[in-house]
Amino acid sequence: MHGHTDSDETAEHRAETETAGGHRSRRAVLAAGGAAMAASAGCLGLIGNDSGPGEDGFGEPGQMTADDGTITINFWPAWGGYYEETVRSMVSEFEENNSNIKINLNLLTNYRDSRTTAFTNIEGGNPADMPDITHFNTADSILARDTGWFQPIEGLMSDVSPDDIIEPAAATSTIEGTMWGAPFYISNIVMHYNADMLAEAGYDPANPPQSLAEVREMGEAAVNQTGAEYGVTIPNAAWFLTCWIAEQNEFWMDEENGHAGEPTTVYASEDYTLEPVQWWADMAADGLYFNGGIENWSEPTSVFRQGRVPFNLNSSTSVAYVNSDSFDMRTAMFPTLSGDRIGHHRGGAEIWAVNKARSDEEREAMQKFVDFALSPEQQAAFHKASGYYPAHQGSWDVLESEGWFEDNPRYQVAREQIQNWERHPTNIGTQTGESPAISAAVASEMNEVFGGKDPQAAMKTVKEEAEAALARYQRQA
Repeated sequence: MHGHTDSDETAEHRAETETAGGHRSRRAVLAAGGAAMAASAGCLGLIGNDSGPGEDGFGEPGQMTADDGTITINFWPAWGGYYEETVRSMVSEFEENNSNIKINLNLLTNYRDSRTTAFTNIEGGNPADMPDITHFNTADSILARDTGWFQPIEGLMSDVSPDDIIEPAAATSTIEGTMWGAPFYISNIVMHYNADMLAEAGYDPANPPQSLAEVREMGEAAVNQTGAEYGVTIPNAAWFLTCWIAEQNEFWMDEENGHAGEPTTVYASEDYTLEPVQWWADMAADGLYFNGGIENWSEPTSVFRQGRVPFNLNSSTSVAYVNSDSFDMRTAMFPTLSGDRIGHHRGGAEIWAVNKARSDEEREAMQKFVDFALSPEQQAAFHKASGYYPAHQGSWDVLESEGWFEDNPRYQVAREQIQNWERHPTNIGTQTGESPAISAAVASEMNEVFGGKDPQAAMKTVKEEAEAALARYQRQA
């Protein structure tokens, strides 16, 4: 989805690393994102290949079970490096309570690595070398489903059900009525701000900007009156633009953002798209926007931490690591074009289950681990450690009972955005195997806009490149 072919929610972790089913036949799937997309289905030789895991899945039942009865689950999570301690703690607790189940961890570095490694090993065909549970960015959902290699995760839920998942997360993880991947790592967009700068510029720090126009007004005042170098920092990633569109209750793609069928175009030339693009372009032209470059999340964050800019739009996960001892730092809701909001589509990822043949005991072991990972207690613990908000509805009661939000008010902002989220066809995310290529086009063209290119011309190029990419993809019916 970006210039470096990761998804829009992937690159947010660059800043973090500095600081810290049923059987489906394999489908003819063309290369998502073209040559730039590593390990896409097309690159892995799926075109015209109808072989697959077989009627009952890859391999034979009992393949996960050792002679002593120990069942091994291969778990390959993304962002294992940054969250290694948290993930290992979760796994250790599970193994302590399930002595006959061993979790074989393969900690990957990001969503692109997770996709590439999983797809490559599954394509290899040896069940022992495949993950049992892996981790994909939300943008890869259709691509993963269309390979025919995975089973719906809801078939491995027992104590936890899809109904237990909060609606903003479940809506994005559901394909044609089926939850194929279970939400795990969930984020939305927030805005960090320097309250001292706002006060010095004559504004009430308790009333941060709600609209993009107000961001400009207060940001420009901070530059003129407080010595700030810029008015705002925003990573150059398509997620922000598509969320500004969703907050207007408008579609980014046809076919209801891909939920009604494989889209054929993006609405890059509509007024509701051009307005936020023009705002962003004007901020850059007037020296009020700090551009860290394509997909660079860490440098804009650093500029904000250094007190050089009053506003930083960022993933809600950044609440866990964007902080400062030198000024009063606060967090506010995602500013929208008008200041009104219905809620935008989430970022983050899901856990997916490879469709292997399993004995009843092996299937039960898988269910136990999936239930454990999605349980209210584990989801709450992961939220506190990472900043990702929990998917299980019961987690919020756990956190509330512990006084977490009272003691950590900046985390309350993402929670309020979740609570106020209203479901619309426009804000439940996009579904296309070409998300990486399209988002890469957006980021590339926006970088040209920040250098002076006409926004309408840039979005015309985005539309053309998106349509060419979408024409390549064949969705599984």
